Amino acid sequence: MDAEEQAYQDDLRKQTNEQAVKNMHEGQDMVKALKSKMLMCDVSYEQQAQKKMRDRKKQIEKDIERHWEEVEKQKMVEYDEKMRAKLEQEYKLKQQNAKEISD
Repeated sequence: MDAEEQAYQDDLRKQTNEQAVKNMHEGQDMVKALKSKMLMCDVSYEQQAQKKMRDRKKQIEKDIERHWEEVEKQKMVEYDEKMRAKLEQEYKLKQQNAKEISD
């Protein structure tokens, strides 16, 4: 039992010592400055990535809008052509009726 207790105490002491060394190392100004700069780099990179994503999204939205405008213009052209053909046909019928009446 004493050997197990001793092993447990040694392990606990070792963990405590490692934690203290880690805390002391992380508490140094150079380490703090390095971590701060690394964090700023990460933030800057993330901001750039978000800006690229925003710009890409805007471009896609513009492309979609342009596509739908083209589709609508094409529909309007087709409608105008149908209406023109219909009006021309009606005009020809009226001219033919007027000719038959005058004859």
